[in-house]
Amino acid sequence: MNIDFDSVRALASPTRLEILSIVLNEDEATTTKISDELDKSKSTVSSHLKILKEADLLEKDEEEGVEESYTILQISQRR
Repeated sequence: MNIDFDSVRALASPTRLEILSIVLNEDEATTTKISDELDKSKSTVSSHLKILKEADLLEKDEEEGVEESYTILQISQRR
């Protein structure tokens, strides 16, 4: 059995689980939207988003001139 410890660690935080729930319910969400919904600073949310992204649970969509948004990374897209 292979255990992806990055994913386990990423899912161990209630805040990160809330972030995943927001993104899943919205299909995509910006850092601002997430920080507003959680009533947490953008820097706190960004730290959590970084961990989720490094664990291949979220994908960052970058469009020039637009705030970054995040979407759930499908299992088939994970490394």
